[in-house]
Amino acid sequence: MRTPGVYIAEELMPYLRAKVAEGLYRGGFTQARIADYLGITQAMVSKYLAGRYRKPPREVAGRLDSIANEVVRLILFGGRNEDAVVLATRRLFNLFESGFLCRFYSEYSGVSEETCRSLFSGRGGRGEILDEMNRAISRLSSLKGFPDLIPEVRSNLAYSLLSPSGKEDVVAVPGRITSAKGRIFALPPEFGASSFTAGILLRLSKLNPELRSVMNIRYGPDVE
Repeated sequence: MRTPGVYIAEELMPYLRAKVAEGLYRGGFTQARIADYLGITQAMVSKYLAGRYRKPPREVAGRLDSIANEVVRLILFGGRNEDAVVLATRRLFNLFESGFLCRFYSEYSGVSEETCRSLFSGRGGRGEILDEMNRAISRLSSLKGFPDLIPEVRSNLAYSLLSPSGKEDVVAVPGRITSAKGRIFALPPEFGASSFTAGILLRLSKLNPELRSVMNIRYGPDVE
């Protein structure tokens, strides 16, 4: 049986590990240290760095490249192996929840796209919201100068479902968005992750239901 778990292990993880290995090597990690962090042999790391790995379809590779970049940033920031596992796993599941990976999984397994979507659709469209948030954070991380807008208390970005009734209907970044060495870092967004930013958005949505997203940034004459 070619379950989604098997698809991830056979088709996605080798490429994702290779890209993480490449990023860590550029960041100054030795092959031995990369192998220890990723739980693979040094010979496998050498193979990855030599470019000897199978590449997935272009659209999938692009999404995996983004995940790998986030994982590399997390590790270089000093994140634990456990944090990296959580980050990569949530990102991959978000891609299933949004339906993006279902077409490719269907081609791999012979399971219909509808069946795939039914496996991950139990959250009432929340997968699409998470996917949009992930793309928004990725865009923010690429904006030159954005780290300078993050205040000392750090930033957060919140995005709600239509007609939210509580913070459980608002997705935000756990622990907020922080910066170091001119780069930002954010854990995978979650529903119910923020009380303060979500509370602001919930109050605003009562005044204007079309407002579904807020972010706090640093204040100053230069910003104004």
